[in-house]
Amino acid sequence: MRTFRDAKLLAKSLRAGLARKAIELSHGECLDLVAQQFECDNWNVLSAKIEAESQPDARQTLPIPQGWVRAGSRPDLYLMGLDTAVRHHDRPTAVIRCVLREEAARIYDKDPGFGTLMQTIKAQPYRGQRLRLRAALRTEAARSVQMWLRIDSKFTRGIRFDNMDNRPLRGSHEWTTVDIVLQVPEEAEQVSYGFFVTGTGAAWASGFALEVVDRDVEETGSAAVQVLEVPTNLDFSLA
Repeated sequence: MRTFRDAKLLAKSLRAGLARKAIELSHGECLDLVAQQFECDNWNVLSAKIEAESQPDARQTLPIPQGWVRAGSRPDLYLMGLDTAVRHHDRPTAVIRCVLREEAARIYDKDPGFGTLMQTIKAQPYRGQRLRLRAALRTEAARSVQMWLRIDSKFTRGIRFDNMDNRPLRGSHEWTTVDIVLQVPEEAEQVSYGFFVTGTGAAWASGFALEVVDRDVEETGSAAVQVLEVPTNLDFSLA
């Protein structure tokens, strides 16, 4: 069965079939008709979608820094890894860059996914303490760049979470220091963190630091509903 990736062949077949009925359309007009069959306004839009789906996986293009992993909803559309050409205060940097170009990038930005470099560590050493994640970020023509920190329990994902959704970096920025501060509950099992690019553009990160801070340092994220050990306060008598 042919799919939208076969649009040029479908347009060629359509043009030939119409010609047999003495209906003359150009190849471009047939491409637009085929695009509309796939619910796209025209061939340019469908061509962009084909390019987005056909991008080669960039996984092996750059070395991945030790301890970090590539992830996200569309990691195949991002070049990720160490950038030996860019340094920050003489420190190494990691980059995440969308590989789409031109019309494909514009279409992708209307319904974007994301690519992230991340780590996951055990939470036990940090239980009951307040954690601050800090890094320097630099952006280039980015739809959205964010650092993130998530704390999971054994049964619940994201009992504490902040991904800078209320303060993303958009467009182009020189090196900017960003912080996330979260309290680590006693039931925490894992701590995950990293940075990501949503849609098009690029971001560099340098100098990640995860450290315990005093409780008077204000939290930046939200608390999700936690899984209790036993039923608690069912009569609402405890404020």
